[in-house]
Amino acid sequence: FQLFSDVVRRPRFEEDRIKLWKGQAKSGIDRRIEDPTTIATLSMAELLYPNHSLGHVSTKVDIEKVNKDSLKALHQALVVPQDSIFAISGAIDKSSVDKLIRKYFGDWKGTLLNGKIIEPNTPPKAGIYLIEQPLAQSTVIVAQRGLKRLSPEHYDVQLYNEIFSNGFGSRLMQSLRVKQGLVYVADGGFSPDVVEGKNYVVLQTKPSSVVQALISTNLVTQELVDNKVSNIELVEAKKSISNSFVFKFATLSSLVNRYALLDLLKFPKDYDLNYLHNLNDVKQKNIQNIATKFMDSKNKIVIVVGNKEACDSVAKAVMEKPEMSDLRNLPIYRPKFMEKLELL
Repeated sequence: FQLFSDVVRRPRFEEDRIKLWKGQAKSGIDRRIEDPTTIATLSMAELLYPNHSLGHVSTKVDIEKVNKDSLKALHQALVVPQDSIFAISGAIDKSSVDKLIRKYFGDWKGTLLNGKIIEPNTPPKAGIYLIEQPLAQSTVIVAQRGLKRLSPEHYDVQLYNEIFSNGFGSRLMQSLRVKQGLVYVADGGFSPDVVEGKNYVVLQTKPSSVVQALISTNLVTQELVDNKVSNIELVEAKKSISNSFVFKFATLSSLVNRYALLDLLKFPKDYDLNYLHNLNDVKQKNIQNIATKFMDSKNKIVIVVGNKEACDSVAKAVMEKPEMSDLRNLPIYRPKFMEKLELL
């Protein structure tokens, strides 16, 4: 516990460790252009959250600015007793824990520098972004800003994600991979966050399948808008989530850590107690209502990372194929990507 308190309160930030980290970080930045999914994911963040920390992508210049003094200053501003939670489990009694806390943290002082959450107030620049790279595979992301954490649709979103994209039995995987063999990966859904989340779909496919994968993804979502999910499908989704829910409490450690995390993130005190009840209250029409939020094409960002064939095929299909007419009003951009997205 003494070592633990030193790590929390008095980290050394040794120069050789900082140098090693800088080298590893810069090497990772160099390798970004080798992976289409990395390029697409980083570009999505930049495009969805311009001029906000959620959209910041580090460059080598950023890495070089890091030094021992800057790390110490950041640590002193953020690692403070205010709102800190100790999660302790194992073969120790409460009185022993109290003694250790008083001994090693009793004189711990500090005030959080700025606990205010800054909302992203610069709107994303909707459009189709074709990022040409000489790669054998392609990654496609369709995204828009989404819901905050613990929104009124909190439970609807979890069931929508289960039905839409969670695993091989989901609609997205059944359509795009199992039946059509279009993709290697098909994932997505609603990903809420503390300030503003995102709705997204990410596809990994070969260049010749990019257009059809986009069309098929749109059809899967449109089907959820046009028709209610069957009662059987909804019941199965609820059962799947309920069965996995119990594993969050499988060990004493996982239980204590979960309580600490929910407290830290300001979840309701009775969140777990009412979770299954609230989940089972979700109706078929709720899934339909959530699906409509995915179809707001005017605010969409479409990112295609692939070779010339992949990028050109999308630009052509948007103008010629009726199945992609919902994207026709979006401007097409062809930015470059080196360390990060370079918008012209």
